[in-house]
Amino acid sequence: MTPDRSFKVECGYRYRFTTRGSVDSIVDFYARQARENRLVLAKDTRDQFPYTRMLGFDEKGGVRLLFVQIERKVGVNTATVTFRTRKAAASCN
Repeated sequence: MTPDRSFKVECGYRYRFTTRGSVDSIVDFYARQARENRLVLAKDTRDQFPYTRMLGFDEKGGVRLLFVQIERKVGVNTATVTFRTRKAAASCN
């Protein structure tokens, strides 16, 4: 299999925020955003881990990925959101 050389660079960003909002409200927001941007849910750990929930969304062909990790704590939740895309351009700008 020949690697796809049409993509020259991988770009991405990550951010973290803390909220008093529920885990379900965070999940609902990112699931809606993913659907609106044609990303499909590939993985949801749901209640597999007691203090963490992870969601992974991707696009056919793996061009764009969205990963959301939510840390559950008493009274607050912290989410780390990572987005990655591959571009044919020489830079991420």
